[in-house]
Amino acid sequence: VQGRTGGGGTVALAGSLSPLDPLLPVDLRLTASRARYASPDYGEITLDAALALTGALRRDARLGGRIGITSGELRVPDRLSRNVVVLVPFRE
Repeated sequence: VQGRTGGGGTVALAGSLSPLDPLLPVDLRLTASRARYASPDYGEITLDAALALTGALRRDARLGGRIGITSGELRVPDRLSRNVVVLVPFRE
């Protein structure tokens, strides 16, 4: 399965999962090239990735690989949402 992100990057997932096996063996590879995620409120990020999930999900599955951030921007809002819990004293 593969697709394009909004910024023109690509994401692909390949491999296998055996749902009928009790241990759920898996061998999945996720690759991303110039994949871009953007949030109007919090920022955006562009990244490359090569990740692998292998093994038995119910016993010893392993996730490994690399993620490289090629560019990014973090936006901090002027005011915190009412849903955010402040963990330390905070003064505006």
